[in-house]
Amino acid sequence: MNRREVALTFLFSIFLGGGLFLVLSGPGRFSLDRVRPAIAGPGGAGGADNSSPSSQGNSLPSSSQSENDQGQLIRIPLSEGAPRGDDIEDVLLLYSGEHSGNFDTNYCRLAEFLGLICKRINLDETRLTDEIFRDSEGNYFKLVAIWGDNLFRGRINQEEQDLLQSIIEHGGISLLISDINQYRDPSALRRLSGGVVDGFFMPDDLDRDWYVSSQAPEITMELSNQVFVSPSSAPQRDLALVIEDWENVTTLISSIDEQGISYPIFVKMDIGLGSLFIDGGELAQSFDDLPFREMFFKVFNFGKIAPLFITLKYVMGEEAWHRDQNYANLTLDALALRSDSSGLDYAGLAAAMEASDFHTTIGFIPRYWDSAEAEVVKILRANADRFSLVQAGNNADGYEFYKYSVSESDGNESWLYPRPIADQEADILEGLERMQKLRARTGIVDDRIMIFPQGISPEDTLVLLKKYNYLASVNSKHVPLDRDRPDNWDYGMYPAFMDYGNFPLSDRWHPGDYNPFIPDIQGFVLDLFLDKPALFFSRPDLLFESGIDAFNPVAELINGVETGVQWRSLGDIFRHLHLEKSNDDGSIDVQFYTNQFIMTNPHANTITYHVIKEETENLPIVELRVNGVSFPYEIRGGSLMLDLLVPSGETFEIVIQYADWDF
Repeated sequence: MNRREVALTFLFSIFLGGGLFLVLSGPGRFSLDRVRPAIAGPGGAGGADNSSPSSQGNSLPSSSQSENDQGQLIRIPLSEGAPRGDDIEDVLLLYSGEHSGNFDTNYCRLAEFLGLICKRINLDETRLTDEIFRDSEGNYFKLVAIWGDNLFRGRINQEEQDLLQSIIEHGGISLLISDINQYRDPSALRRLSGGVVDGFFMPDDLDRDWYVSSQAPEITMELSNQVFVSPSSAPQRDLALVIEDWENVTTLISSIDEQGISYPIFVKMDIGLGSLFIDGGELAQSFDDLPFREMFFKVFNFGKIAPLFITLKYVMGEEAWHRDQNYANLTLDALALRSDSSGLDYAGLAAAMEASDFHTTIGFIPRYWDSAEAEVVKILRANADRFSLVQAGNNADGYEFYKYSVSESDGNESWLYPRPIADQEADILEGLERMQKLRARTGIVDDRIMIFPQGISPEDTLVLLKKYNYLASVNSKHVPLDRDRPDNWDYGMYPAFMDYGNFPLSDRWHPGDYNPFIPDIQGFVLDLFLDKPALFFSRPDLLFESGIDAFNPVAELINGVETGVQWRSLGDIFRHLHLEKSNDDGSIDVQFYTNQFIMTNPHANTITYHVIKEETENLPIVELRVNGVSFPYEIRGGSLMLDLLVPSGETFEIVIQYADWDF
């Protein structure tokens, strides 16, 4: 069936289905009670924000926004903002050209990952003066760092140490000393800390575990009060810091030795207007040798990178890439809206979500659009702030989006047969048509997000999803069947993967081990600290084997994370997914990922937002609209960019349309 035939069939089926529905069922059977804000873009699931009023967060109407007769939000037109000004250096590294270490590489790499400019001063060639510690505008750097080995080997003499201590005390800078060598003389550390930190030693500790303090949640953020335990059996290699005056020290990370005694690994002490951060964590590999993802998400390496990352994020604050909102979601896979298809107790789940305050997205199989039970529909509609719907494949006929062709090396399992790209496109179109029919039949509005059944597709199928204006795809695997994982050092550390077909992917994880179910939120807390959403998924038969409230302890653990978590639908999460950072000229950079994006200016003044999205132009953009109005943009260096002048309290809503028609 060609594209024209599909479109004609779709239109005919909608008219016929709608007419039969009204005749046979009457107009009141599925009354609409879920009002959605308008979005000036593609219609249907892909064209609106379905946040409930209680969870809308940063997209509530401002005083100058209004609603039309249907209760749809009308946003004000916005003006084009001024171009972005030049940024100046943000952080300073003191290093030795003759004795450089992995810390020097990792510090500047991680700073650049956070959108900061790292200035380097070679101690072998430069005598330290007050001017060294000031940026090009004459202000002291907020953060200065030095590899501990260079400090203890005399690269900074006593006169320079006194200067540095004075600048911390009176200039308000923060100094990070990291990657300490246990065999070095700690006298320089005693001098800089005023005798508060006397030295360091290797403790007797055969287990790798870290306790993140709750003493300073403004510093440790989502990691506060969390315990990270490595499943690998190996001795702890972090150094214990010897503290002489505990009143002036805040312990940020500690561990427990073989005698059950807690010892500090990472501490902060205030010195006048400034601060001294001392990191006794294990010496880290360079990001050139061990990617950021391996160092951060493998708990075995926690002590190597967490102190540096925490320090940069805290000290640089709004100037570093960040997001103020934490998002979470539970998705249940491959369901029909029938109580007998999976044994899912929809009413019981609604009560469980209310009790522990979480949200569940149903991965719905479009094939079953015409068999949704009225009672299940009623429950979903009555709990629209707790339930949402996305598309899980189309026909539930095995590995539906498998390789386009197969060879002997792929094996001979009967369900792994080739799925040509034309068939996959037909499945996508048929799935869209069926989801539209479900909306017409039930009034339940879905989000245009694809969950691949059985496994992810080849890359060109992702380009089809981009073509048909899907928001994203969420799966347990994020590398397409015909691609290898890239070897770039920061791969996978952003809120969405944009490496394949220039289409946003996100990974998700089981909430723990099954049989019996044991919750595990370590990885999700790390995701939240990284400003990624915490995305849980499971099959109902696995998760709820012990009862419909089995997920409640997981939700309560996540709800207890410092800085708070908002449970949202997948659609809400991806429409608000971004990173932002403030610039030296007072403007704000925003990195977003999807073809629909919503954000509000929470500041007291009008702000210029420089909004950026990775765009390879593998598909033509038919139109870009901001608040319903076509808006100028440019694509340069693989990025789509536009400048928005946004008054205080106003919302901007960007819609990018790739296809010239839509459901």
